Amino acid sequence: VDHSMEALGGLAIIILIRTFLSLTLFLEVEGRWPWQPVRDGETWTVTMQETVVDAEGNEEKIELGNPFKVGDRIVSVGAQDVHDMRSLNDGMTSETARSKIVHLALDSGGTSVDVRIDPPWKSVLKLAGGLIGVLAAANEALLRNDLLMNFLGFFTVWVILLFTYRSAACGLYLLGPLIASNILVNGYMAVNKIGINVHTLPLVTVGVGFGIDYGLYIVSRIIEEIRVRRDLQDSVREALVTSGKAVTFTAITMIISTLFWITSNIRFNAEMGLLLAIWMFISYVGSQTLLPVLILLFKPNFIMRESGHSEHHKLVHI
Repeated sequence: VDHSMEALGGLAIIILIRTFLSLTLFLEVEGRWPWQPVRDGETWTVTMQETVVDAEGNEEKIELGNPFKVGDRIVSVGAQDVHDMRSLNDGMTSETARSKIVHLALDSGGTSVDVRIDPPWKSVLKLAGGLIGVLAAANEALLRNDLLMNFLGFFTVWVILLFTYRSAACGLYLLGPLIASNILVNGYMAVNKIGINVHTLPLVTVGVGFGIDYGLYIVSRIIEEIRVRRDLQDSVREALVTSGKAVTFTAITMIISTLFWITSNIRFNAEMGLLLAIWMFISYVGSQTLLPVLILLFKPNFIMRESGHSEHHKLVHI
């Protein structure tokens, strides 16, 4: 066991990253920080107004108690007219997203009734329950937070690369192929009408975990070679013909084995197998082509500063 200050600092960094992820997850699920108290009094506030016309033709709105009765028909939700369940769902979705107060127009036995519903913070009306309702709610939450999950996945990898290579630019070079993979995979999903749901939820995290390995092997090999060779172009060439072969063998093995999931009758396996195979293939191609080109073109400092720093290795020509 290494008891040096460097090992202690690495452990402290890992603890900080895990604490940060735990806090962000708690905030997303609970809607508050762990040290904030639970809000009291967050209950449904429902009021109903009935328009009554007196003998002189004056209209007067009367506040009533129970807003809904058997036989009532919802005429509109906000500005959305309701004709069927689809229009009701569309109206409820747009109204809850636009305003905290939900406005409903009811037809109660021929009487026009205006209903205002004030749901608690971050609450919306749900039209389904049971397994289907829970699954629909989960898919809606995933769709709303898709960009946040993508950002957290890439940001976590960037933070790890920042402390590993002591360079903020290193994360940009290594994440380039992964971002390209993410864009192309999302485009493929859109063309084939594969929605963002619980089946595709692990795609970003698993894809980033698999795809980042290819770039790490290449960059680490380039750094090792430039310490001895002191020439960037020769170091990149040597990294591609050595570690590049290992990356190619690993990528082909992973992609082919993952593609067999497509034959599965389980929808999760079939979708994830195809999408992960596409993701890993694009990440592999990017690590073998885009990454070396960027390194040769921009000559990043986190690689160039290692030139000639090897004290115990010598270049031997055979």
